[in-house]
Amino acid sequence: TWGCSRMSNSVLLLGPFHSNLVRYSVLPGLIQYEPEIEDEVERFWAQVKQRSPKAHDGQVWGLRNYYVRNNELWLELQESTYRYSMCTHFSDLSLRLQPHQRTNATGTCAVTVTSDHRIVLGKRSPTLAVCPSMWHFAPAGTVDQCNVLNVIQQEMKEELDLDWNSVVTNCSCVGLVDTGDQQGHKPELVWFLTLSLSSDTLQQHLKQVNDEEHSEWLFLQSEELPNFLANSEHKFVDLCRDTLQIVHDRW
Repeated sequence: TWGCSRMSNSVLLLGPFHSNLVRYSVLPGLIQYEPEIEDEVERFWAQVKQRSPKAHDGQVWGLRNYYVRNNELWLELQESTYRYSMCTHFSDLSLRLQPHQRTNATGTCAVTVTSDHRIVLGKRSPTLAVCPSMWHFAPAGTVDQCNVLNVIQQEMKEELDLDWNSVVTNCSCVGLVDTGDQQGHKPELVWFLTLSLSSDTLQQHLKQVNDEEHSEWLFLQSEELPNFLANSEHKFVDLCRDTLQIVHDRW
C-alpha cells in the first residue's frame, strides 16, 4: 500500500488509480504552435541536425488536459513531434514560454518493487543526453503512442528484458508529476509496480541484459531510502527524488 499525507509542489494530480481506470482520449490533428515558436523550432532543429545528423524527429504525445471523472484518470493527448518537444522544453526558448505554449510531451516511469519489497533504481548512463549518471526509476520513457499503459509495458521489455504479463503482479498509477526545471516541466505519468521476482533474481537477470541506458542497478529497502536520498553524493533525477519522497511514508 502506498500513499502520502502531503502534496509536493511537483505533484499535478495524485492517485492512486488502478491501471484499468487510467483512460485517454485523442484530440484531432497536430498540436498547433504560434508562428514565432515554429520559426524558433526550425532554427533549433537545424542546429540539432548539424550536430547529430542521425537525430530522428519521431512521434510524441503532448498532454493537453487531465481530470478525474467517476474515479477514472482521464488524459487528453494530442500528437506532436520530437523537435517541438525538445525545443519547447529544453532550449532557451522554453524559458520564455508559458505552460500552454509548450508541447507538454508526456513521460512515463514506474516505481518498481520486487517481491522482497526492494525498490529498483537504475543509474543512467554517462553517455545519455538527458540526466546522465543520475539515479532514476526503471522502466521509464517517453509516451510515443497514445496508449500510455502499453508504453510502460514496452519500456519494461526494452530496459529490463522482462515480459509484463509474466512478472507484474500489481499495477497502479501514482498520478501525474511535474518534472521541474531539470526536464523543462514535462508532465510525467508515474506507475507503481510490484514484481513476482526477488531482488536477487532480478539482479542476476539484469547482469545478462544488454542495456545501454544504465550503468548500475540498486535495490533499496524502504528504511534505507531517507539516508540514500540525503546523501549529497547520490545524484537523482529530480522527478525520482520527489516521487520517492511522496510514496515513502506508506510504502
